[in-house]
Amino acid sequence: PAYVRKGSDYSLPSTKMQDESYKLIGWKKNGDSDDKIYKPGETIEADSDMKFTAVWSRDWKELQKLMKNGGNITLDDDYISGADDTSLVVPANKSVVLDLNGHTIDRNLYNGDAVEGGSVIIAYGKLTINDSSKDKSGVITGGKTQEGAGGIIIKGGKVNLNGGTIK
Repeated sequence: PAYVRKGSDYSLPSTKMQDESYKLIGWKKNGDSDDKIYKPGETIEADSDMKFTAVWSRDWKELQKLMKNGGNITLDDDYISGADDTSLVVPANKSVVLDLNGHTIDRNLYNGDAVEGGSVIIAYGKLTINDSSKDKSGVITGGKTQEGAGGIIIKGGKVNLNGGTIK
């Protein structure tokens, strides 16, 4: 955790885990009811004593590579994009069967304005989404584009949603 004392300015640290398949997405202020994630390096002006907890995720770029290669993908953890990450892409000549397996893919664009290319997934090829988890709790969320969409944008591809939720 990171502690910030009332009346101070504090730059939230960047740090790495020993397991390099995870990356620091940012910091969440304890006690906040919103989903705001503060970026590493962001300066906090504390109007009260605050505690921040690191938000870790599997490396978004790892999931991007899997999608680019096509084939069957079963999630074993949640994926949350960082500030420098882009949409996941299913290439035109590929087919992806994505099993959410009860996990979340979160583009993390809740704060600020919509962005060009702010969707979670762009499908140029064929994408099939399943959720094999017992409670069917898999979610695709957090996209925010200038066009008003955010979950999945279909650009010449085909999407079959057999399970999971798109928020």
